[in-house]
Amino acid sequence: GRTLWAHDYNRDLADVLDVQRAIAQSVATSLALQFGLSGGTEGTNDPQAIREYMELRGSFRDPSEWSRRIPTETIPRLRALVAREPSFARAKGLLALLLGSAILPNTDSEAEQLAQQTLALDPDAVDAHLALGQIACRHFDWPRGIGELRTAMTLNPSNIPTHMIYGMKLADLGY
Repeated sequence: GRTLWAHDYNRDLADVLDVQRAIAQSVATSLALQFGLSGGTEGTNDPQAIREYMELRGSFRDPSEWSRRIPTETIPRLRALVAREPSFARAKGLLALLLGSAILPNTDSEAEQLAQQTLALDPDAVDAHLALGQIACRHFDWPRGIGELRTAMTLNPSNIPTHMIYGMKLADLGY
């Protein structure tokens, strides 16, 4: 193995909690830089907006609820969140993904516009690439669609839904 973090601390033992907190913060910061991670809240500093985004992100984990919750609850709340926080790339990208998934009819152009806006804010926004990939495939622009899906997989290789969507699109092509 190799050393990812090392630092000396010369402090009074009575400050053990402060030392522990400083070590944890230093290690976390170092690892985030090593792995190219960020906080994921780019575009907003509003903790309520971040919390609402996280709640909405988790609201479609149960596929049996998709047809009911996404069109009636999740999408309207995401639209309101994006209206309040127009530079919150993750919220905008999630809205683009949901609209680009053909859950609601006639939303491709809105989804594509949101995905492009998201990529202008964050070129590595996985949800925006997924949205563009699904829309392109639905319109039989297979090279562009598969390319966007591959980009999404490259940006987040552990995202299972991305692999599932990619596999379904390849199956559509007969692979």
